[in-house]
Amino acid sequence: MSSCQELCRASVGPTVLHELAMCRGLFRHTQAEAPHRRCAELEAVLAEGLEGQAGLVPCSALEGLWQHGVCLVDGFVEQHTVSEARAFVIADRAAEGQGRGALRWLHPTPHRWRDDRVAWLEGEAPSPALRAIAARFTRLHSQLRTMLALDAVRGGEEQLACYGPGAKGYARHRDADASDGSGGPSQGTADRRVTAIVYLSPAWRPQHGGCLRVWPADPAARPLDVEPLPGRLVLFLSGCMDHQVLPVFNDDRVAYTTWFY
Repeated sequence: MSSCQELCRASVGPTVLHELAMCRGLFRHTQAEAPHRRCAELEAVLAEGLEGQAGLVPCSALEGLWQHGVCLVDGFVEQHTVSEARAFVIADRAAEGQGRGALRWLHPTPHRWRDDRVAWLEGEAPSPALRAIAARFTRLHSQLRTMLALDAVRGGEEQLACYGPGAKGYARHRDADASDGSGGPSQGTADRRVTAIVYLSPAWRPQHGGCLRVWPADPAARPLDVEPLPGRLVLFLSGCMDHQVLPVFNDDRVAYTTWFY
């Protein structure tokens, strides 16, 4: 498997799948304009609009999103927030089994493809830690809108997912059809365009399992196994990146996902 460092250093080969080329149409700049330059030009303006704070995702990572369709940002959420959010999720799942949970946990189908438990977040998140993560997603949406054709107001979907010890994971799949934002028959404006995942796992070890395997759009590139490190953000273009959750060997694997439209 490719390492994260190898992915960042690699360049996309001459043969890129049509889906990535289509999804690149979501970017506001032209192909002749370097995405990191576009991001740098707007960084100061963006910071002013976000109470003087710099963008959450480095320009180099956004360039990776353009080049490969996927990028990683470590430390996106602070450790204490990760711990508090994780503790809430584990406790709520246990309470839900007794009819006292704040969230409704579901077992999505088809079961032969996946064996996680998910809860959809609607309205205000039910814990301070989850609300803090949601606020960071809102700031991230503002930053991404400087480069991507996303809805003006952050909407989309928000989901918590938990895989218990021994879970088989989630088979290879894609979150949406390829879209360039043009709103054609199969490219509705209210469609998933960017997937953002934050991991709420404890200190991860290889024996825990549960990596996210991502297939870069370049057919010559090897799959990338992303370790679910606590507080790590994974961003990818929803319509062109195949991915899979590998089996979980021990401990609960918890993630908070949002899809930007």
